[in-house]
This record gives sequence, C-alpha cells and structure tokens, in this order.
Amino acid sequence: MQSLAASLREQYQKLGELTDLEAGLKMYQGALDLTPEGSPDRAGRLLNLGKSLRDRYRKLGALKDLEGALERKQDAVDLMQEGHPDRACYLQSISVSFIVIGEGGICKI
Repeated sequence: MQSLAASLREQYQKLGELTDLEAGLKMYQGALDLTPEGSPDRAGRLLNLGKSLRDRYRKLGALKDLEGALERKQDAVDLMQEGHPDRACYLQSISVSFIVIGEGGICKI
C-alpha cells in the first residue's frame, strides 16, 4: 500500500492530476491505519502522509491540509529518538512546510 501511494504521489508530481494525489493520500492513510503503534515504520508513514497533505495544500490552498501536514510530520518526529540518523531529515520536512506557509502569505517573517 505504501509503495502504491509513493507511485501515485510521484505520478502527481509529474502530471499534476489531483486524482492521483487524492488516491495516494487514501493509500498513505490506509497504510498508516494498518501500522500498529510502536512499529518502526509508523514515523515514515506519518511523514509521507504529511508530505502529500502539503502537496494538496499547494494545489488547493486549504489551510486544513497544511495544518494536517505539520501535525503528521511533528508526530513522526516525536516518534524518533534524539540520536536517530533520519531525525534531521524529518525536522527539515517540517521546516519545508513552514516555508510553504511563508510563500502563501499566511505568516510574514
């Protein structure tokens, strides 16, 4: 399910078809729903869902998508231990969402 979601997201990024993005979001959510609490895969699934929500925000401009993206990404970071080698990349993904906020004029820094 995760691989199909990633393929749909990649297709959306190439073609810009909202139906691909929506289908990918459903797959990412489904994969997350099937991932038990405490699974080492949960953080990655949260991050991928957050990235796709950010993509939909960029396409449609619905603030709830950007808020959802930030929430999922923060949840992913919260699951990672301080010294985890991927933690910096996850934190960077949160910062990218904040940059999107600045681009959209929601927050002027």
